[in-house]
Amino acid sequence: MIKIASSKNPETLAALQEIATALQGITPTLVVVFYSSHHAAQQVADQARKVWPQSQSLGCSTSGEIISQEMMDGGMVAMAFDAATIPEARVAVVDDIGDAAKIKSVCQSLGDVLHADIDQYIGLVLMDGMSGKEEFFLDHLGNLTDLRFIGGSAGDDLAFQATTVFANGVVYDHAALLAVLHAPAGIRVIKTQSFCKTGKTLTPTQVDASGRQVLQFDGKPAGCAYMEAVGASSLEEAAKRFMSSPLGLMDGEEPYVRSPQTFDNETLKFYCAVSPDIPLDLLQSTDILTDTRNALATTNADGKVAGILLFHCILRTLELKSLNKTAEFSGLFTVPTVGFSTYGEADIGHINQTATMIAFLE
Repeated sequence: MIKIASSKNPETLAALQEIATALQGITPTLVVVFYSSHHAAQQVADQARKVWPQSQSLGCSTSGEIISQEMMDGGMVAMAFDAATIPEARVAVVDDIGDAAKIKSVCQSLGDVLHADIDQYIGLVLMDGMSGKEEFFLDHLGNLTDLRFIGGSAGDDLAFQATTVFANGVVYDHAALLAVLHAPAGIRVIKTQSFCKTGKTLTPTQVDASGRQVLQFDGKPAGCAYMEAVGASSLEEAAKRFMSSPLGLMDGEEPYVRSPQTFDNETLKFYCAVSPDIPLDLLQSTDILTDTRNALATTNADGKVAGILLFHCILRTLELKSLNKTAEFSGLFTVPTVGFSTYGEADIGHINQTATMIAFLE
């Protein structure tokens, strides 16, 4: 059984109590809570531990919460799994997301489950969304496990100051949370980017990888090169195209999206790292609703879905808001679904403007 609940109560303890009441009738092995940064993270962690003492409890702060049929701001959502759905969840925290030795040590502590059957085991990862270290962390993690880790970077309601993750009563920053979930009925991973190639490419020839900045594309100042590629007459006009015309590292026809964030004179800063000398395709946005509807239909045809954890890029959320389509998007999720608007998504690596989802089968 999977149950979900939400609260719009601005008082943290009251919101948790509303959620606990709604989740009565299930004895959970795992409870996942996503909460607005306006809530007190330590109170969320403490209360979750108190209400579900026999359960693993974990979660993170958001830039918007998602539950079946609704996209929220300033609220709290939760998903509870019973032993029939998730008989075991192993949870570990790397308390310094940028420390390779700690990543290795924590992965060793999880044991051989990191090399378990990928048809029944899935990794969940939640990371500090202001750390700037997601690429480093996921690269190291990928070398230490055979499992696919899906998740996202915590948000803080677009303040871009500080985010939090928590596990079993303890709140962390500059950290990454790992949970290995055993789902005997099976798992499916859903990923939608809602972009297509334009036929134009830009190759980063000078980068500041640690700062997620591109100084030059194809030997030209990055700002000028991007402006020309999108057909803009000024940097200001080009900046308005960031959301609809990001760049993508292509794997066949599948883009791993790199979203521009800001111009700093002629330097282009991205929401995730860009590697030098690897061509990037200029992308054009397609329809989020159509792509999501099709992806969900494909997954449902492959097996009946009991519930979905959804990690949805904040840029996609902002696009849906600008089009007044948040209700239509959330309405696509007719099975129990909980998620949040992220500062970056995880699927093998760190990506942008993507929805990554874990679908648990019945």
